Amino acid sequence: MSTTSDRMLPFLVDLESSYLPDVDRRYDPVDLVAYALAWPGSDYWPALALGWLEQGVARDSLGDRLLAFENDKNRSRALRLRARRLRNR
Repeated sequence: MSTTSDRMLPFLVDLESSYLPDVDRRYDPVDLVAYALAWPGSDYWPALALGWLEQGVARDSLGDRLLAFENDKNRSRALRLRARRLRNR
């Protein structure tokens, strides 16, 4: 992970709560979701990030990230299918 996106690391735990669009945050939820989708070695954070997308985080700028996630054979099939479904909405 690059150091520029490491600024999102302290906010990963926010993904463990439901996404509420009216909450003021010190970050862009899209940036947090993108950071979590790229999390190496575990599907935990990416699964929560997909949940936020399903709950309403704007995904317009995440098409390429979702496609890359969908094509990553190291990810579980269930998560890759969720990413595909979100990308095709």
